[in-house]
Amino acid sequence: MANNSGGRVEKKDEDLIREAAAGDREAFRTLFARYERPILNFAHRLGARPDEAEEVVQETFLKILRHGARYDPSRPARPWIYTVAANLCRARFVKYSRALLTAADLDRRQGNGHAVPALAHASEIGEKVRAAVAALSEEQRVVFVLARYQGLDYTEIAEAVGIPVGSVKSRMYRAVRVLRERLKGLLP
Repeated sequence: MANNSGGRVEKKDEDLIREAAAGDREAFRTLFARYERPILNFAHRLGARPDEAEEVVQETFLKILRHGARYDPSRPARPWIYTVAANLCRARFVKYSRALLTAADLDRRQGNGHAVPALAHASEIGEKVRAAVAALSEEQRVVFVLARYQGLDYTEIAEAVGIPVGSVKSRMYRAVRVLRERLKGLLP
């Protein structure tokens, strides 16, 4: 257990998983509150539409609830939770092509065209970055999203993805190199 800034003792994720799997609803609510938004963002950044990302969140927590008794509490919980979510994303999106953003998607996301020019430019940059990340190979995209958007360190990513740390570093290097090339000239 850890102390938070309010003096209240916070339970560790590992304890919450075990307790939630044993039927403790409060432990499940606490775990859900901690990870709902990060898992939603993770699924979205891997290419899920908003409704699909919400389904990934729901399925992730159902799996945690159903299979939490099999979780090994001597291992860090965070990579395990992301492993569950990543596996669900892989299974869910296997039938989709790697080019996740089409011209129609870009048009739909641009809105009605009445945005302030600076906001429109920022939105355009954001779409180009999202498209570039979505176009990475799945191996590179998962590592990149876990590191840059979800804040996992290389050891946690290695555990979540099931590869050596050296492979994580290599995939990250290649992802960054590809993104730099694709986004060259985007910013002044």
